[in-house]
Amino acid sequence: MALTAEYICKRYKKLAANDQAWWESHQRDIYDYAMPNRRRAGHEVSPGQKRNSKIMDATAVVAAQRGAGRLKRELTPDHEQWVMLVPGPLITDANQRERLKKLLESTTAIAWAMLSTGTFSLAADEMYLDLMAGMGAMLVLKGDEDEPIRFVAIPAESLVVEEDGFGRFSAWYWPQQVPAGKIQTLWRNAKINGDLAKLIKDTPDKEVELILHCAREGKAFVWNVIWKDGEHTLHTEPMNTSPFVTPRYYKVPGETRGRGVLHLALAHIKTLNKAVEMQLQAGAFALLGVWLVNDDQLFNPRNSTLKPGGKLKAKRTGGQLGASMERLPIPENFDLSGIIIDELRMQIKEMLFDDPLPAETGPVRSPTEITARLQRLARDINVAFGRLHRELFIPLIQRVVDLLQQWGLVDPLIKIDDLVTKVQVLSPLASSQQLEEVEKTVRFYELLIATVGPEEARVFIDQDEWSVWLHERMGATSRVISLPEARAKKREALEKMREVAAAAGIDPEQLEQKAAA
Repeated sequence: MALTAEYICKRYKKLAANDQAWWESHQRDIYDYAMPNRRRAGHEVSPGQKRNSKIMDATAVVAAQRGAGRLKRELTPDHEQWVMLVPGPLITDANQRERLKKLLESTTAIAWAMLSTGTFSLAADEMYLDLMAGMGAMLVLKGDEDEPIRFVAIPAESLVVEEDGFGRFSAWYWPQQVPAGKIQTLWRNAKINGDLAKLIKDTPDKEVELILHCAREGKAFVWNVIWKDGEHTLHTEPMNTSPFVTPRYYKVPGETRGRGVLHLALAHIKTLNKAVEMQLQAGAFALLGVWLVNDDQLFNPRNSTLKPGGKLKAKRTGGQLGASMERLPIPENFDLSGIIIDELRMQIKEMLFDDPLPAETGPVRSPTEITARLQRLARDINVAFGRLHRELFIPLIQRVVDLLQQWGLVDPLIKIDDLVTKVQVLSPLASSQQLEEVEKTVRFYELLIATVGPEEARVFIDQDEWSVWLHERMGATSRVISLPEARAKKREALEKMREVAAAAGIDPEQLEQKAAA
């Protein structure tokens, strides 16, 4: 059933009001204390306005940027292939699996050509920074012949999202201000009603508020462009995949938006800022002091306030003939710069993945400590890896493959469903997990050889299955892998060669080396 423009506008207003009630204070504090240079959605900023007035310590600001960069390096690193399409568990026939693997590898190469462009990298930078605050957002749109796929970073805070009963995103609402005269340029087939036509004719430069809306309908999606003020649908388009990619870091049951590591670190960040602020104030008081002023008509403290260097009016500053000015005794050694501030800074850096290796000039650290620190980062990110796999990697690759199919660049029958075709992540974080599984299996094989001997171990282990399993876990290319039929023929030829060598009294290994040469 098609959604009416009136329903979409009412639903958007309700969800936006609910978002503001629940998330306004959280997002405001995160932007003020950790990302002050990012303009908040719906909040006007005057030219030259200072946005870092609350920042007394830049630890969180720097750590948030570094943490976002580290997330990108661990999940979608530049200049390194971090994803590929592989056959799913339903494909059990060895020959069919190998043929599908080669087809999917060519599809992956074309998809990777799109993802390795600079536009994705730039959009991913912004998306990961918003992901630190709970939810990232990226728009993946069909482009033109010069740029088949466009990756656009959008502010996650301005996006209103809705879930279905299974915790999946079911609808996205993105408000946009667009000059009335550009509507028909952006959407050539836009349905313009009388009121909007008059507005376009009379004031084409006036900005109108649109709602870009995408909703899930069964296994497909529908894209709507709504004129909010007139509650009128300008454009409707069915889609196989959603153009919105909106990964969440953590998620609390019952909440739609995600929570990020900045939510966890916010209390420490505010405490650190307050401690540094009080330390600076204590230093200013110690340097300039606060003065008592004798009310002898020689000084007018009418506008004085309690601040460093401030003047307070008093009848007498001391005795009947007290001095006209006298310094007010205040503590001069208010020092929080020791253990408290250093510990807060260290904890904030750990929470935001900004945990660098020790300085070369510092105390010597053991290799075990450095390795443990690197492994801790992988474990911390691994907490959210399952959600990121479902909400970042799979929707992104599904969308890219869908757009490539629309351009006719890949096989239209390929469908990513985790059963016939699935997404295998090859990022450094995922690779480390795959290597752990490989190491366990290799240790088992080595222990088996040591226990029952190499001959019995070879009988116990299926060599073909072992090789295919190892190849898939390592994410190696399929171009160098021969099909099962070809492997069987090679084995048959090798057995005949050994029989001939044995009959002629020749060492089979020497004969094999000559044949290989």
